[in-house]
Amino acid sequence: MISAISKTLASVLAIETSLPGIEQVDFNPPSDALSGKATLNIYCYNYCWDEKKPLRSQVDLAFVISAWDTPAWGEQALLSEALSSLQNHPQLEAQFLSAELEEARSLSIEVNSIPAIEPVVLWESLGLPMRPALYVTVKVPS
Repeated sequence: MISAISKTLASVLAIETSLPGIEQVDFNPPSDALSGKATLNIYCYNYCWDEKKPLRSQVDLAFVISAWDTPAWGEQALLSEALSSLQNHPQLEAQFLSAELEEARSLSIEVNSIPAIEPVVLWESLGLPMRPALYVTVKVPS
């Protein structure tokens, strides 16, 4: 499920940003190896059951989406495009969902101002200095 949702997010972002294609989306933990080429990195770093929902009927998947490019203004432009795209899609509509996710029909997306894990802790655990990123939660019915 995580892989299918990551690929779905990548499909949306590859279509609606200036990336030449989905090949410029990376799913590995963010690293300095991404520097120097226009890339969006989509990494699922946490999941939890939505305690407000009965009987574990929904799982929240937390993603960090970071942009990598040289010079830094390229990163900022790419991250801005990704933010605009995700704000235009509060739901991952059926047209973007892979066969594995078709039963879900649509998945809710939230771009969070307060991520699931404190950003400094997240970036330190990845062995990187903190950098601009989007913290996105996808709510998945279980």
